[in-house]
Amino acid sequence: MRIFKKYTGLIGFLIALPLICISAYYKYYCSNEFETLGSLAILLWITTMILQYELNKENPKKRVIFIVTGTFFLVMFLLLFN
Repeated sequence: MRIFKKYTGLIGFLIALPLICISAYYKYYCSNEFETLGSLAILLWITTMILQYELNKENPKKRVIFIVTGTFFLVMFLLLFN
């Protein structure tokens, strides 16, 4: 569990980086719009950075963790089905 708390931001970055690269490649070279994929990747990256910051505190606030996670799923739902 300690490793997960320590590297949450890195895991999010490593997942988001290829998604952003794929989105940029298709936008500039193939003239296809994968804007949703890029937006979801950036949202995932920001969410994991915030969660890593909060989890690595001495006394993490569960309220902040729940709010960030809930906001992530709400925005993801809105991006996918809008």
